[in-house]
Amino acid sequence: MRFTDLRSATEMLYGLRRAGIKLDLGPVIRGLRALGDPQRRFRAIHIAGTNGKGSTAALCEVLLRGLGHRTGLYTSPHLVRFSERIRVDGRELSEEAFMTLLGEVLTANPGFSFFEAATAMALCHFARENVTCAVMETGLGGRLDATRAVDAAVSVITSIGRDHALALSGSLRRVAWEKAGIMEPGVPCIIGSLFGPVDRVLREAATSRGVELLTAQRDFVFRHTGPMTMAYRFRDDPLVEVALPLVGIHQPQNLAFALTAVRLFSQRPLDPDAVQHSLEGFSWPGRLSRHGRYWLDGAHNPPAAEALATTLGTLDPPWDTLGIGMNADKEILPFLRPLIPLFRNIVPLPVPSDRGLHPKDLETFLRRLGVDPLPWPETLSLPFLDALPGDRILVTGSFYLVGEVQKLLLAESGDAFPLTDPAQ
Repeated sequence: MRFTDLRSATEMLYGLRRAGIKLDLGPVIRGLRALGDPQRRFRAIHIAGTNGKGSTAALCEVLLRGLGHRTGLYTSPHLVRFSERIRVDGRELSEEAFMTLLGEVLTANPGFSFFEAATAMALCHFARENVTCAVMETGLGGRLDATRAVDAAVSVITSIGRDHALALSGSLRRVAWEKAGIMEPGVPCIIGSLFGPVDRVLREAATSRGVELLTAQRDFVFRHTGPMTMAYRFRDDPLVEVALPLVGIHQPQNLAFALTAVRLFSQRPLDPDAVQHSLEGFSWPGRLSRHGRYWLDGAHNPPAAEALATTLGTLDPPWDTLGIGMNADKEILPFLRPLIPLFRNIVPLPVPSDRGLHPKDLETFLRRLGVDPLPWPETLSLPFLDALPGDRILVTGSFYLVGEVQKLLLAESGDAFPLTDPAQ
């Protein structure tokens, strides 16, 4: 299969969403075999979790690159362009490579789902670009996620929460068991501190598979040394002190996960100067990123909303305006409750997604919480954003909403079609 223009290729790829979520490794394994098993040509850091896995993956990649590795990075969802998901040494997938790779993977397996095709494209691209390490973020769960095909040297489970619980199970223990599926015999796995029934699931899974679990505050420690600085130590290695590149109460742990994963992959103590140099200028859009008076954050589940609210509380509330848009399949009220008290004004926003909750329906939820929202737009526009009141405006609730706002604010060109990734 060959594509000669970007629009038809993108339309074909996005049309694969009709296959929905496929929790089955068989199709991707068979498709990769037909492609020559590109995933066998490099080692990977494999990352799962409800929240934090995207930031942790991006931090891993920039640290590895700073140590001299040729890196691949695979994340989801994207904000503006599909090519954001697949990067080599920080560079997005080119249009030409996108069309070539899509044609090849759909020839290898025409029945691929959207996420299977995207994963196969990433693995083929990384092999051809001779990366020495690929950092791979799971889409949904872990046990049957298409990214399980990689040859992992290290795995990370950042958090366990109720997001995606309807797809994986209503039980947090079951969600933990699914995410523990990325554990492979003999491959070390990094997690937070061990306590409670969810962590017991991870411990039991590790024991049954012969996996060494490395936990926070036992194998690696980290602590704030200032508002935006952190000290980190892996076991008996020298202390590393770094400036935090991302805002958020959860970001020190994400950075600690990344430092530990890179330490294990490199199999030598980290050079503090190299670490600091790697992180200088690092940014990760949509993670409380700032554009003038606008702050954009892709939080979309209750644990992320709690962390976001706590972070905002450290930045001198009250804030002026909250622009909120969500997908209809999310836990709306538990997401809204911690954020609402921090803002003077709240406005429902449309999400550019076939799963988006209409602003009128979101207004109903807000009124149940005693909020009289500002008038909402049928479609987002730069004039509407310009007219929002205040000097500090937060937009959150969906990565797709954040991507649309970022595109408007920065006048970025995006893909020709709106996308809702079934795994997000």
